[in-house]
Amino acid sequence: SVPPLRFLCLSTKNAMEGRKGRNSIILHFDAALEAEAEKMEKARLGKPMDVSDLNASGEPENQQYVVPDVVKNFIEFFFKALKERNSVEINVLYENTYNKLTERFFKACPWPPLDTISPLVDDDETFMTLYRELYYRHIYSKLTPTLEQRFDSFANYCKLFNMFLASPAVALELPLAWLWDMVDEFIYQFQAFHQHRAKLKVRPEEVDALRARPDAWSLTTVLSYLRRLTAHSGVRAILESGEEILAPVESEDDPDRPLSPNTMRALGYFAIIGVARVHCLLGDYHRTLQTLAAIDTTQRGLYTAVTACHITAHYYTGFAALMLRRPAEAIRAFTAILVYLARTRQYHTRSYQYEQIIKKNEQMYALLSIALVLSPQRVDEHLHAVLREKYGEKTARMQRGEESAFEELFCFACPKFINPTPPPFDEHPAPPAVAQEAYRLQQRLFMREVREQAILPVLRSFLRLYVSLPSAKLAKFMGVSEDALREYACRLKHKTLPLAPLFPAGSEAPAATSTDVDFFIAKDAVVVSDSKAAHQYHVYFLRHLLKTNEILAGLRAS
Repeated sequence: SVPPLRFLCLSTKNAMEGRKGRNSIILHFDAALEAEAEKMEKARLGKPMDVSDLNASGEPENQQYVVPDVVKNFIEFFFKALKERNSVEINVLYENTYNKLTERFFKACPWPPLDTISPLVDDDETFMTLYRELYYRHIYSKLTPTLEQRFDSFANYCKLFNMFLASPAVALELPLAWLWDMVDEFIYQFQAFHQHRAKLKVRPEEVDALRARPDAWSLTTVLSYLRRLTAHSGVRAILESGEEILAPVESEDDPDRPLSPNTMRALGYFAIIGVARVHCLLGDYHRTLQTLAAIDTTQRGLYTAVTACHITAHYYTGFAALMLRRPAEAIRAFTAILVYLARTRQYHTRSYQYEQIIKKNEQMYALLSIALVLSPQRVDEHLHAVLREKYGEKTARMQRGEESAFEELFCFACPKFINPTPPPFDEHPAPPAVAQEAYRLQQRLFMREVREQAILPVLRSFLRLYVSLPSAKLAKFMGVSEDALREYACRLKHKTLPLAPLFPAGSEAPAATSTDVDFFIAKDAVVVSDSKAAHQYHVYFLRHLLKTNEILAGLRAS
């Protein structure tokens, strides 16, 4: 009889006709997966490898390992779809089937080794390079990579990017999600390598290997590839001209059609966000915002097509603004993405990146609570309710000036900073603080800003109670001298000064103000003018109208 997935390979063209093509592929693969699982249970063939079956290079020691038939057929079908440049099939296979096979067969072990896959695809070098990218990414996600695997993954990424940078370019048309994941994983593995090296818990032979490969995952090499991808794609000129990034593609079913520039353009576009992320991991926040200025994050764009990219752009924009003492801009960035995620949360539960989305969502809420303590202002009522539920106790502690609350949230929500400089391998025992050196430096800078503003919430709370009062009386309330009061008042004025964006992108963004109370000192009196935001009554009524419609729909359904 014909295996279920083999039958799928023969009948996919018919399944793809019409609007139900994507669902047909998913249903056929699900049926094939169930059939293969039942077959394996009965025959007990094709047992996946265990981690103990691998040598130091990640290759199988046990040569009796057999690739399950469903995985073989998946590889052949994937290879066929890539050759035909069938973007719909590739997208379904990458986002749906690959993850299902991973959960079923490779949850605690690597995907099949390279020498068992190569004969299935006629030793095609392009496909094997793409397969290695998925192979090593899976090891980083589910297992613990060895030092040799870290080196091999870096070499494969260099080979992969050189394929895109070659002239003529490789004939590949990949989905946006995969292109973003390439850039995202490239930076993640760069980050993980430097964190692993900084821990200095390596064996002497690993120290020798690190010294022999100083170029592996080096900062200059990583940034060089990302910038070359952006320059080669020409995407900056397209962004400046205001044209669409992706060109229209005609007759997608024709495998002999001219190669579309969209793959290279999207890869270069995502590389811009990748460069900004690298600068943020290094603590260069000014360069982070300068890099992201090429993309107008206040408008919809290509970055919103992939949810993970959308979140990354706003997360690093907001964090960099917060560290540059611009909390109002940080609030604007976090609010925009958190409101979007709250309105579309029902669609993210089916995403293969759901866990990452949830983690970043929690981190951005924590950073938003910090920014609102440093710069109180009105935010969306839904966000306010979530903040009160999740971080109400920590917010109260921060408002009382408890530094430990700021440190806890910062530690949870900040990126994993790196130090690109190799650690002192010759020092034994290794200094215990080397691994946390980059994080502690950024924490000290952040806490210095917090201490400078520690007294300001108290001053702000008194100012909101009066229209005018003698400065001596206000100083007495606060328990400080009049000279100290004037210093704190100047500090509050400085921190709440309306700031224009450092690098306005696209549409002219208004100056970000972070004050809910305005005042001035005239001789010996403090005069206060309350600047309350106007109530948005339409938002209140619209929200309740939507709730009413939901209730009515539920009643009709019942």
